[in-house]
Amino acid sequence: MRRRAFLLVAALAALATTAAACLSPTLPLPPPEPQSVASVSGGQWQISGNCIPGAEVIVLDVKSGVGVVVEDLQHTGVFSVKLTGSACDPVSITQDSGGADSAEASVLLQPYQNGFPVDPSACN
Repeated sequence: MRRRAFLLVAALAALATTAAACLSPTLPLPPPEPQSVASVSGGQWQISGNCIPGAEVIVLDVKSGVGVVVEDLQHTGVFSVKLTGSACDPVSITQDSGGADSAEASVLLQPYQNGFPVDPSACN
């Protein structure tokens, strides 16, 4: 009899823990990490960086509304897109993985290396 009561209490505790875990908030996805922005030609910019392996990365020129979506099909954790825009336009970069959206990373269309603007005063 005691064993049956113990098993019932253990089962109820496991159920309560599982239910609570479903209701608890999950951590948001981190934003992608833009590492490089370079002017290519004809108003095109090459934007590259790190993402969650297999993520879908959305890069949007906020001023013009032009955007590009790319998926990391090789699961390398790296993205690279060409985006048409004007120098100093603000760009929003987000990623989606497993149906969850990330926070936003922002850059300006100006040369970046290793995640930092080459000339921080270029777009002032």
